[in-house]
Formats: sequence, structure tokens, C-alpha cells
Amino acid sequence: MKEFELINFLKNHPSGASFPSIGDDCAVIDAADFTGQGYLLINTDTMIEGHHFLREQTSARDLGWKVMAQAASDIAAMGGKPMAATIGLTLPKPETLGDCYLKELYSGITDFNNHYNTSLIGGDTCFGSDFSMNITFLGRCSVSPVARSTARENDQIWVSGSIGLAGKGLALTQADRDQQLTNSERELVERAFYRPAPMVELGEKLATIASSMIDISDGLLADLSHICEASKKSAVLDLEKIPVLPSDRGSEKNILKASSAGEDYQLLFTVNPSQQASIEKIGAQLNTPLTLVGEISSSSLKTEVLIRTDGNLQPMAKLLESHGLPSRGGWEHSA
Repeated sequence: MKEFELINFLKNHPSGASFPSIGDDCAVIDAADFTGQGYLLINTDTMIEGHHFLREQTSARDLGWKVMAQAASDIAAMGGKPMAATIGLTLPKPETLGDCYLKELYSGITDFNNHYNTSLIGGDTCFGSDFSMNITFLGRCSVSPVARSTARENDQIWVSGSIGLAGKGLALTQADRDQQLTNSERELVERAFYRPAPMVELGEKLATIASSMIDISDGLLADLSHICEASKKSAVLDLEKIPVLPSDRGSEKNILKASSAGEDYQLLFTVNPSQQASIEKIGAQLNTPLTLVGEISSSSLKTEVLIRTDGNLQPMAKLLESHGLPSRGGWEHSA
């Protein structure tokens, strides 16, 4: 499919709310959606074949959903509501993908937009040596966005959902296809890997309560380290409290592995202990498990994550290395 054929396809198959701008020089949105009280949030994410995904592991339709989900999750992590996106595609030779693949890719984007009431409003296409997607998401937040740099001493650390599911889903596509999973667990991990669900509604409800927040894209341990570094604080994490699959419970290495896997797109956040009842109420309202997993400690200590296991505190890096796992505790983009 050539560039203008793709543009005409998109004009005739709008994804989300329809704006008469696809094919023009700029995307057009209704300014009323972004004016008034609050803040405009802007996020950009890139996915490159061979680095972030493999075509043989993920269908085009699931990939379309996933590229939207990972960018929207960053909006949710600051307490915002994703609204509209543009996407830049760098495509290999036209015959490498084919028209059906591109149509399925955009079907996945449309699936996401229909589910989250978002829109694809524009973008760009070009041909290059590698297949990549660059997405810019616009969102809004009616209150001050929640940063990762504002955790306070003695704050509680909470996490949503279950950790490590997407990592197990990835393993199913690779050599580790014979994992000991029940049918229900297999369904959970495949859904988490192929169709991640950004925690938009939860993020909006936490916007006035959380002192700091981040989405778990690199891995729980790595992303908690990001909060600590940005906030100039340390953290104590209770290993046994981390919500993982039943098959991983009781194994220190398995819990650490799940906590380093990444692409969970759950929310990791800190709150004042006085807000515990409010957090539990939000979890019940949304039917979303929210788990208290640790606390923020004094900034007078070295900025690091300490893990409490069997009653003892150990530096995160040292404990990971003792199990033969990377000391950074998750994905590192330059690695």
C-alpha cells in the first residue's frame, strides 16, 4: 500500500472520533476538549521491530492495540485521560508487509480507540530499512498531574493488579512454552502480553490522592528505582507482598523475576498512610486489586531500593545478582 493509498484508507476508515483533517498538513482537534481548567499532557513512544517487538510473535491487530496502550499508559500514570494520538510509520518495502497487514494494524488501533474513547487524528508514513512506529498521545488532566519526583518520607507504596504477567506471556512466545500454568493463568498472561490494559480510570481517581506515580513498563523494581531517584528517597519493598501468580509465590527468585519483567502497565504509586482507607475504597469501586507493598524511607539514606525478605533487608541489586538476575531490576532502553 503506497502512502496516499494508506491515507485514503484512513480517511474512509476513521479510528475513534472523526475529524476532517486526515490528509491535510496538520491534525485538527476541537480546542474545547483541551481548554478550561487543567493541563494538557503529551507523550511520545517509539516501537522498533527487532527491539520492541517481533512480527512473528504478535499479530498485526494486537500490535496496533499495544502501540496505543503503551503510550496511553504514560498519560494514565500522571492521572490524565488519553484523548487523541498521531502515529508516524516507517515501513520496510511495501511487499514486506502487504495491504492486509496494515489494515489489520489499524484495526487494532481502532479496537483500542473504541474501548478507551480515544482517536487517531493524524500522522505520517515513510519507507525505510526497519519497521517502526512513533506515536504521540495527547491527554488532559483536570488537576495537577502526578509526577514521579514527589514521593515523601513515610509514604506507603502501592501497586495495582498482578505483576509479571506480560513477562510470562512473552516467555510463551519464546523457548519457555512449557511453563507450568493453569488454563486460567495462561489466559491471563496471554491477554496481558498481547492486549495490555492501561489503568486510565484508576489513574484519574488517584490524581488527587497519590504523592507520586509511574506506570510499570520497565519492571516494578526498575520503576520503583525511578521514583526513588527522581524523589531523592529510598524505599523498602516487602518481597512477599508483591502480587504475583500463585505459581510464583513462595519462590524468592520467581517473585524477583516477575518484578523485573516489565510491560505490566499497572500503576505503582505512593500515598500518605492516612489515605489507606481511600485507596482500599477505590480498589473496591473499580474491582481492581490494589496491594500495599512497602514504604518510602528517609532521604538521608542512599537513594536505593531495599528489599525485605525473611525479615532481613537487602539492597535490590545485591539480591538480584545473588539469583543470577540483572541488577537493574528491569528493562533498560540503552542496554
